[in-house]
Amino acid sequence: MVAIYGFSDASGAGFGSTITSSTGDQDQNGIWGDDLGASSSNYRELFNLTEAAEAHIKSLNFSHLQSLVAALSQEASTDLLNGCEFYLFTDNEVAESAFFKGTSSNPRLFELILRLKQLELDQ
Repeated sequence: MVAIYGFSDASGAGFGSTITSSTGDQDQNGIWGDDLGASSSNYRELFNLTEAAEAHIKSLNFSHLQSLVAALSQEASTDLLNGCEFYLFTDNEVAESAFFKGTSSNPRLFELILRLKQLELDQ
């Protein structure tokens, strides 16, 4: 079993995330541009979490995880995240509940939920 965990936060003018797995740490941080700076804090929180999850999963789908799976099992699965638990933590109640509810009346939040659900289904 492989565990991947991460934390993300978006507050004020900035954002950041850290995801840790057996392949190492992946950190992202920065300040919001004009395109997202005026968005609601709930949107920025879920956007930051979604971007971090997508970036990390994309990086795992290459040789790092492939070699890890091969080392853990002689019969490496073609599904590179098979047997993997991915935990992402946020301090934003709206972002968390929107994901678990699976929907939002806000179209922009709903789009982010769909992106996260697609990641969940693809893996």
